Amino acid sequence: TSYMNNVTTAQIAESASFNRPFETNCDNPLLQAGRGPSGAGSLTFADFTGTRVDGVFTSCNDLLTAGESPDVQFINSHRNVEGGPRISTYENSSWRAVAGLRGDLTDEFSFDVYAQYSGTEGTRISQRDLNFKRVQQALFVVADANGNPVCRDASGGCVPWNIFERNADGSTAVTSAATDFIQGVGIVTGETEQLAYGGTIEGDLTNYGLQSPWADAGVTGLVGFESRTDKLSRLADDISKIPGGRGLTGTGGATLPISGEIEVDEIFTELSIPVIQGAAYAEEVGISAGYRYSDYTTSGNNISNSFDTDTWFAGVSWAINDEIRVRYNESVAIRAPNVFDLYVGINTGLVDLSTGENGLFDPCASAAGVAPAASAAACARTGASAAQYSAGIEDNPAGQYNLITGGNPNLIAESGATTTIGVVYTPNWLTGLSVAIDYFDIEVTDAIGSIPAQSSLDGCLAGGPGSETFCGLIQRDTAGTLWLSNDAPGGGLAGISQQNANITSLSTKGIDINVGYAMDLSDIGLDDWGSINVDYAATVLDTSDSVPFSGADVISCRDYYAGQCGLPSPQYQHRLLGTWATPVDGLRVALTWRHVGETTLYGLDTAAAGARPEQMNDYMESRDYLDISANYALTDNISIRAGMNNATAEDAPLSTNVGTGTGNNNTYPGLFDVNRFFFAGATYKF
Repeated sequence: TSYMNNVTTAQIAESASFNRPFETNCDNPLLQAGRGPSGAGSLTFADFTGTRVDGVFTSCNDLLTAGESPDVQFINSHRNVEGGPRISTYENSSWRAVAGLRGDLTDEFSFDVYAQYSGTEGTRISQRDLNFKRVQQALFVVADANGNPVCRDASGGCVPWNIFERNADGSTAVTSAATDFIQGVGIVTGETEQLAYGGTIEGDLTNYGLQSPWADAGVTGLVGFESRTDKLSRLADDISKIPGGRGLTGTGGATLPISGEIEVDEIFTELSIPVIQGAAYAEEVGISAGYRYSDYTTSGNNISNSFDTDTWFAGVSWAINDEIRVRYNESVAIRAPNVFDLYVGINTGLVDLSTGENGLFDPCASAAGVAPAASAAACARTGASAAQYSAGIEDNPAGQYNLITGGNPNLIAESGATTTIGVVYTPNWLTGLSVAIDYFDIEVTDAIGSIPAQSSLDGCLAGGPGSETFCGLIQRDTAGTLWLSNDAPGGGLAGISQQNANITSLSTKGIDINVGYAMDLSDIGLDDWGSINVDYAATVLDTSDSVPFSGADVISCRDYYAGQCGLPSPQYQHRLLGTWATPVDGLRVALTWRHVGETTLYGLDTAAAGARPEQMNDYMESRDYLDISANYALTDNISIRAGMNNATAEDAPLSTNVGTGTGNNNTYPGLFDVNRFFFAGATYKF
């Protein structure tokens, strides 16, 4: 049995109103002339321009002159620096109980049966984000009987959010009371549960005549079965379920409730066949093979589906002598869709588009002195009207656009075919050295994916046969953008649709290198100094390609990041680990060097980039990290550990193109360290 509980706190930039449309009243006293200081940063009704709720674009100055004081709409982009950074607290608990029985059936056959029950519970509490409704409430401001600004609707303790003025010293006029009122809290809980049971019978078939004439040992094998049931559920509070930043403004999409179950029954068999043993130039030649049949049943949202899969592996190992071994393997594996793939509801999120040659992300957008990259006719196919195109469509400065996602209950399993061939060298002339080099070729078909948003946008703009498919996945909002609002004028959600389907294929090729060396320091005259182990593991990537849908061009991602590539795929990465087993019994000290190679922004015109000063987003520069750790076994049951990752405090490469999926804080924290990290812990076994 085991139980674990961990609590993690994450911090990201302050929330904001993120250029979303809000309303205020033209007779808002915070906009009246003479209230604020004359210094820059204060607004009055004379220079406040908005869109009246009935759609007329005008200024409060004109409206007040005409004796009107309606509510007007404006684009609000204030960053909540007064409230501080957003904080998310994650608490997760997991448990696992296993029972089993193993024993001998005969001299040649043994059995092993088991059952396992496990589960997890998790809670995420998001704080300091902005509550859209409360922000709107705090922007409708009137004067009380004493002329003081108050909320038009004072319910809930509303305090005016004064983003229209600055204090005389230039500081913010937003009060802490206003910040406390507009900030919201989002809570999401979830749990998983797994019940699994199975068994195997393993046997040596030598006495049954299954033996090669050139080998001393006979065939060994096993047969088995396994049954698993996986359940997952997630619940969110009301504000977290509101999409498009209309609940908490800092969330691109809603956190939708989900519940589903996957059952699988499997039977499998494996064989190990010694072919040659003890011959010249064939110290050992063996064949291994296996097969597994899986029957899946999925259910959720009152929808069920079933499918079955066949997977297998086969390999040959040839030890030429006791120093050199060659190995070759073929296998077909699967990844079944999970509950999220199958049953998550239609949702909105964010996607990163590639930068165009004009420096903008949306080819139909324009800016001061920058014309759209695409023609009016091409943009019309994406839903941009001639009037919107002429007036200018606003680009998203962060390159993040509305993405519409959702599950698909009819998904089947992804299938991956892998070929590896390699050699292992353990020389007699240097005891303790082992070198392994393996070439790998992996191809995945029926991968669960969707037409990438960038491909849909590019395909629609290009026109021609089949472009209707791409254009049908795009809806612009009332302003002609793909990001300011989630509401499409014709109904539905504005953005680019990217729902799950078995349409993607992936492939990757490269070389894995592993070198290990173990040495007792007494061998070099350092008696009583313990021993050392050095392990080097590197990957040299040859290709990392994907085809997002049938007929699409191959997307080559080696040496690129972001855009249609997502995570960086550097050509070279390595980890070099040195471990010293000290003379102190139970004390081990380790030093690790991690290297991540450089990548280029996907879609970057390197020739054009070379003609201008390098920009931050052009490259994710290589990084080298040094980690130090120690582990001390006090007894057989108690050990303590401590260490420091990124001991030299190397900063992470930054880019505004990393997005919010695989990236965070303008980098990829799963690949790069943002700073020095200390850890300590203790383990007690009982």
